[in-house]
Amino acid sequence: MTDFKAAIYAVKGKSGSGYREPGIVFGPAAYGIYSSITETGEVVYDGTCVATEANYCAERVEFASGTRIKLVLKLSNKVTGWLHGRISKPEISVTPINDLFNTLSVTADSVEVPMMYAQFNKSEMKRDFAGEYKNAGYMGKGLYETAFWRQYSPDHPFATTIVTTLGESAKNTAAEVHTYWKVASIPNNSTNMCMSDTSKLIGFVTTNAMAYSGSAPTWDGSTLEYKVAGLHFMPDGKTPTSGTYDLAMRSDTARCLYGFSKAPISASISVTSADGEQKLMTTVLNEKNDWLYLAAYGFTFSAPTIRIKLSQEQPKEVTPVTAPAPAPSPSSTPMVVKAAVKTLKCVKGKAVKTVKGANPKCPAGYKAK
Repeated sequence: MTDFKAAIYAVKGKSGSGYREPGIVFGPAAYGIYSSITETGEVVYDGTCVATEANYCAERVEFASGTRIKLVLKLSNKVTGWLHGRISKPEISVTPINDLFNTLSVTADSVEVPMMYAQFNKSEMKRDFAGEYKNAGYMGKGLYETAFWRQYSPDHPFATTIVTTLGESAKNTAAEVHTYWKVASIPNNSTNMCMSDTSKLIGFVTTNAMAYSGSAPTWDGSTLEYKVAGLHFMPDGKTPTSGTYDLAMRSDTARCLYGFSKAPISASISVTSADGEQKLMTTVLNEKNDWLYLAAYGFTFSAPTIRIKLSQEQPKEVTPVTAPAPAPSPSSTPMVVKAAVKTLKCVKGKAVKTVKGANPKCPAGYKAK
């Protein structure tokens, strides 16, 4: 196994004679819930059931506000690269079990995700958009010429175009809001040496955006870039939609990208709207257990691009300081001994001269008195 998907739902039990025990789980349906197929091939679909068994439905309900969940999985160590999902404030750890398996632990909050429903006249669609639309999505492929609904995964390559093109048809207002807690692996297509490490899990990117890049962040040589899309307003048509973005990345991957040392890292996050307006976001930065966590909350839509730039203070050059030579101690100062001075009076007739010195002598012709 080289990839995986996992989701946790809040449910309540619902009884009914129409519910059957499934043989397999099949096909995407509303809100990411899956229909059940019995061993006889009978489809038992209820849009509110996460799972069914004989006479029983696990009916999906919303998570309570502030719900935080921990998921622990035993995974093949062939699951490497990046993860994405619908969570917030994640904490991640990966612990080797043996040569074949790792334990992946993800602790995170559930998130509220706005949903988009749009009704439009296909005659008003631009030709290039119509060409993509008629062959994309889970439902209605090949049925473009008839009235039919179509559903898109939020990380589908065409999802961002759907949201930005049909936003006006939806009055730029979300139809509903649902809570999610789900994670999944991402095929690693990066050509960057640091970002394409296939020996381990190296990063996790999550958002509550209606549509988002279904890949790892793009590295342009100085920033990590990620594209999202959504509608302007919540279902009341007045409250602005508030976006969330979390990026968890191994510390050694970040340092590899930027050539950083082990010294602390700082970060700036900017959100650039479709019309080019750029806003600097309040940045949450935390480094814990060899993982670097960054987050931006409170940005608005329709199709902003999120850019993260990491930085690190360069070590300051230290100028050597030469210490002054110590003053000599009193014991090392040489002693100066003055010689005794003697005085000698010399006479020659009535003349008298005085001569001083250590060993004074009278001049010629003079006698000591």
